Amino acid sequence: MRVDRDGSAQAFAPGHDIERIEALGRDAVLVGLRDGDLHFSALRLARGAAALAGRHVQPGVAQGEVRSHGFFYRAQDDELGLLGLPVLGAGRQRRGIYRGGAGAAAVLFVRNRGLRFSALGELLAHDGGARDDGCKASCVDWYGNARPIFLGDRVLALMGYEIVEGTVQPGPWRYDGDAAARGAEALVERRRVSFAPGVMVGGRYSPFN
Repeated sequence: MRVDRDGSAQAFAPGHDIERIEALGRDAVLVGLRDGDLHFSALRLARGAAALAGRHVQPGVAQGEVRSHGFFYRAQDDELGLLGLPVLGAGRQRRGIYRGGAGAAAVLFVRNRGLRFSALGELLAHDGGARDDGCKASCVDWYGNARPIFLGDRVLALMGYEIVEGTVQPGPWRYDGDAAARGAEALVERRRVSFAPGVMVGGRYSPFN
C-alpha cells in the first residue's frame, strides 16, 4: 500500500516470522525465524504490485541482535549484492561473542543475485583470551557487539574487539531456468586483528595505553 494515496494493503505470507524488513536496492528482504531456522525471503517491489521472490534458509541460527542496525547490504548493481547479518547458532547465547560457555557470534554473508539467495559463509568470533574490560552498558546485551562492514571491495566483520576480513572466492555460476543459482562462490577468512584492552587504567583495561 502506498502511503501517498488511497488503496488497499497487499498481504504477504512468507511462511515465517518477520523480525526485520530491509532494503535490497530497489527491492526488500524479510528476515525471521521458523522452527529454529533463520529465513530470508526476497520481496520484489515492482511498479503497481509486489511479490515474494527467492528464499534462503540458514539452519539452526537466529539473529544475534534484533533491536539494532546489524544488517548491512552492499549493492553491486541492480541485481547483484551482498548482505551481512550477525547471527547466533545452535547453543549460542546472546550474552557473549566467544565460543564456549559465553556463547559465540558470527556474521553471516549471503549473496543476492536477482533475488536468488545463496549463503557464502560466516566470519566467526575467536576466543583469543581477551580480558573483561568491565563494560557495564552498550556492549553486548543492548546494542549487540557484531557488525558486518563493507569497505570498498573489502568484506569485514567486527565482533567484540576483533575485526576479521574475508575474501569472496568466485565460483562457476550457472542458472537453470527459475531455479536458484548454483556455484562454488564462498567467503573464506583472510586475516584478523584484535584491539582488546591489555593495560589496566583506572580500574579498567584499556587498549590505548
